[in-house]
This record gives sequence, structure tokens and C-alpha cells, in this order.
Amino acid sequence: MTEAERFLAYCAKVPSLKTRLRSVLLKITFDDRVAVFKDTFSTLTIGIATFYSESLKLFLNLVLFVGNYLNRANQNAPTTYAFKLSLLKSLDKVKGNEQNYSLLHALQELMNDEFQQHSLLAELNIISAAAKIDIAAIKNEFNSIKGETTSVSNWILQ
Repeated sequence: MTEAERFLAYCAKVPSLKTRLRSVLLKITFDDRVAVFKDTFSTLTIGIATFYSESLKLFLNLVLFVGNYLNRANQNAPTTYAFKLSLLKSLDKVKGNEQNYSLLHALQELMNDEFQQHSLLAELNIISAAAKIDIAAIKNEFNSIKGETTSVSNWILQ
């Protein structure tokens, strides 16, 4: 027998080789996988907390105020107390007098000029990062780790 064949024959004699190899792989990759979870949950936690920030509230109030101001010329339009968040996507479509100048540009200038202490752009970047997280993939990975640790634990207790 060649050396490779002897090695395979020896491996075949090891009891529960597949389970042992999986447990070693779990031990090697566990810390990295947990670190990914920590980073992901940290991003989600910060993103959720950002929804309650003063800058975001101020910007949304500003959008509402400007919308009411623009609609005041229409006598039949009542004062609005809310708007659909999908409206935010169309702020750049409301054009101004200058070429390539929109309502979104005006709101951005207003935020920069009048409310400099608020860091809306940084907070929007945090929310954007949190929105990109795939919750289903996180659940699958968590269930995978849970299943692997349970399998190894059960094998050890036998």
C-alpha cells in the first residue's frame, strides 16, 4: 500500500471522524463567526437608535413645513400634519428656477445653514448601512452555528 492509501485506511478506523472534523472546524471558525454577529448587531442597534435622533426628526419636520409652505397658495389644501415616507424619494424631482436645482438641494442647504450642529448625513449613512443587512442570512447563519454546536455537544455527551 502507498502512503496515501495507508493514511486513508487509518482515517477510516477513526471513530466518528466526520463529527470530529466538524467540531475542529467549528472550533477554528467560531470566533470569526461570532465577531461577524457582533458587528452586524452593533450596526443594527446603532441604526435603530438613529431613527430617534434629533437630526432626522428635524429634517422630516422641515420637509413637512416646506411642503405646507409650497401648498399654501392652494386655498383648498389643508395644513398637513404627516406625509408618506415614499415622498422622500421624489424630493429631487421637484425642480427649482435654476437648472439642476431641486427641493432636495434647498432642504440640504437649509439644514447646513440653519442647523449646522446636526449631523444628518452621518446618521443617514448609518441608517443606510443598517438597511443593507440581510436578516434572513443572519438567521440562517445563527441557526447553522446553533445546529453545529448542538451536534458537537450531543456527540460529546454520548
